[in-house]
Parts: sequence; structure tokens; C-alpha cells
Amino acid sequence: DRWFFHFTDNYGHKTFDEKRYRWLILIRNDKIVFATKEFTTSQEDWRMDPSINEKTPFRFVIKGKHGDDRLQLVAQGDHIVDSLDVFGELPLYVKKVAQRFLNRPVYFRLNSTVTGKLYLKGESIPFKALGMSGSVYFK
Repeated sequence: DRWFFHFTDNYGHKTFDEKRYRWLILIRNDKIVFATKEFTTSQEDWRMDPSINEKTPFRFVIKGKHGDDRLQLVAQGDHIVDSLDVFGELPLYVKKVAQRFLNRPVYFRLNSTVTGKLYLKGESIPFKALGMSGSVYFK
């Protein structure tokens, strides 16, 4: 079996519509076996990333539900693949303007192992996948 997992959770800025756009999907081989907009996430196992001098979470715990079906998983990062302090990439004059309107955005991605259980139609299905996890947060 090959498993693929993806989720996103985005918020619109208050000057626009402030809507929250979110989804979570789990694919087994070539079929979507679980999809929902109802899920919770938590970030754990915070470690220092020397490239941006910030702590980043290495573990994401995600729980989702859709009707009677449920999904529980942990994405455990083993090393940082990419990180970026967005303000660090801006020219000084743009950075000074951006800092007046935005908190400091920090982006990172981790090479991760995803393990979990899918509770589908009364059946418990364990799974394991390799992939990426990551986040953007604002200091």
C-alpha cells in the first residue's frame, strides 16, 4: 500500500474576508479514503533551528472526523529540509514597511514519518507514510 496525506489550514487577512480555508485528505494507492474540513492540530516537540534562530515544532498531532469515520495521526519530523525567515529575504526599505503591518513570518518544512489509524466504517486501519510536514507561523 502507498499512502498520501495532506492538510492545509489558512486564514484570510482581516482587511479581506477573514475566511478560514481548510481541508484534510488521506489517499490510499489511487483512491481518496478520507476527506474532511473538521480536524484539530497541535504542534509539539519544539527544537531550535539554527538557520533562522527560532524554535520549530518537529511533531504534528492531527485528529479529524467525517460523520462516524475518524482519523488520528502523528507526523514526526526527523530533520529540517527548508526554513525561511521571510523578513530576512526582504530589502531593508521593504522590511521596514512590512514590519509596520505584519508580524514576522517564519516558514519551515521537515522530512517526516506519518503514522496513524483510520477508523472507517467500524474498521481500524493502521498506516505509515513518508512525507513532508511544515508550517508558517508569525512571531
